[in-house]
Amino acid sequence: MFAAFFVLSIIAGLVIFGIMLGKRKQTRQVNQDQAEAAKPADPFEDMTYEDTGAALKGAGAPGLFKDFESEAEMWQKARDTFERADALIAESAQMRADGNADWRDKSAEAKELCEEALQRADVWRDVLVKEVGESSTEVKRLDKTLQKWRRTSMILHKTVSR
Repeated sequence: MFAAFFVLSIIAGLVIFGIMLGKRKQTRQVNQDQAEAAKPADPFEDMTYEDTGAALKGAGAPGLFKDFESEAEMWQKARDTFERADALIAESAQMRADGNADWRDKSAEAKELCEEALQRADVWRDVLVKEVGESSTEVKRLDKTLQKWRRTSMILHKTVSR
């Protein structure tokens, strides 16, 4: 009795396994057919990319407003201060890689310069907003630059404070 039950359960297991294997193959074939049929047509296939004058017309043209704030003395001072901070950051990183323990002093000095540059830039941003408005392209580009500077300042705060 036990042997018959054992043989019957093995046969039932093989039948169920065969059915599952057959369904799996069918599912894969159906999924592949659907994937091939669902590919969208390229909406840009008829476009030509020979219009070279469009890059000069748009506001997104590279280099068009590259130094829009370079005329202002406040911005120049802020940018120069941040460049000095950036040089100190590079020097500090080199000192840290060389195993020199004075890298924290350089980073602390860079942090102070970075904070000074951010304060100067915030003053320039306020002046620029009064001149051209909050939603102008110049202010938005300045905000992107200030965001990068703030990230650098935050990294310096975390690095030096440890």
